[in-house]
Amino acid sequence: MAVTLLQLQDQVTIVIGEDHDPRLNPTDIANEAGRYLMSMHSWNWRKRPPATLTLVADQTFVELPEDFGYEGEIIGVTMTDNVAYGVTLTSLEDVVGKRSTTVGGPGSYLVAISEPIQQDTTSPSERRRLEIYPTPTGTNTGSMNLIYRAGWLELTRGEAVANINVAYEDLLKQLARAFAWYYATNDRKMIEEIESSAQLNRLKRADGAAQARLGPIEGGILGQGRAVRTNWNFTTAGPA
Repeated sequence: MAVTLLQLQDQVTIVIGEDHDPRLNPTDIANEAGRYLMSMHSWNWRKRPPATLTLVADQTFVELPEDFGYEGEIIGVTMTDNVAYGVTLTSLEDVVGKRSTTVGGPGSYLVAISEPIQQDTTSPSERRRLEIYPTPTGTNTGSMNLIYRAGWLELTRGEAVANINVAYEDLLKQLARAFAWYYATNDRKMIEEIESSAQLNRLKRADGAAQARLGPIEGGILGQGRAVRTNWNFTTAGPA
């Protein structure tokens, strides 16, 4: 059964009490726990089906999916039409540097993640996006495919459901209680105990074992172009 914001708020109030200090917000604490769960490990269950991205004419960036959020991780980007134009992940410095040149454009789009500037102090910054070079001259809907790990989606309604694998709901509830204790006492002991727990190690191992075989190793000295090659199959490691 999917865990809701209301259930996470209940976990928080178990620790701080129903009649708690009004400066402590159970909703904020619950969402903080969710963000922490997403960022504490590059969970395989955070991988989402490929998302299509749209190039917009004269726009120097590409919008990322809403659930990429603030903890999202890019795994790969490809063009839906690889023959016409490719795409290469690079550094933000490289993208900006290429924009300042007048030399002919590269054979593929160059993209790099960036954090938009906060427009004012009354609202948070917008979610991350991909800076792109060269700037598209036309709008092409769904022209890029993004493989990524999702970030946390903020919960604002009591019945809203956390966007996590159900096997990790108990861990999320523990984190909600741990963060409630931390904000009430400034003591991170409960959070640190979770980080070093056997349960977390077991969940990391199970997450990696969901697809243990990743096929032959590619590239390097064993890759294409050598007279003699050996195929190496490898299994993903356990807790990291």
